[in-house]
Amino acid sequence: MLEPTKLCEIFGQVETGTGVSVHELARRRIYEMGKKFGYHSIMEYDVPDLVTKGRTSHIDVVWLSGDTIVKAFEIKRKSRDLDVVTTRKDSKKLWFFTAQERFVVNVSPVTGRAYFNKLPNIGLE
Repeated sequence: MLEPTKLCEIFGQVETGTGVSVHELARRRIYEMGKKFGYHSIMEYDVPDLVTKGRTSHIDVVWLSGDTIVKAFEIKRKSRDLDVVTTRKDSKKLWFFTAQERFVVNVSPVTGRAYFNKLPNIGLE
């Protein structure tokens, strides 16, 4: 099991000022990390939207082992307050998503540093 602090160490920083958003760079890095750890890594994993019936939302990156989703990552810019981020629809979808571990990843657009915030499994067992 990878703890958030270990993920932060492994992830390091994404490049800033490249003309590509830190969100997209972080998605690519987490996707590649999953492959290096031996998971089947998928970007933009489709899930049912919580607000509009019949519409699809995306989880930014998921890591699968066989048919089991081991980790799910929703990426946000660090400039947003984490308390606000974890109550919004884009992060709430993680609460209803079947995965062994779920993370909100805040990435600083200034430094490119990623902060992994693991969501607890309360009430999901």
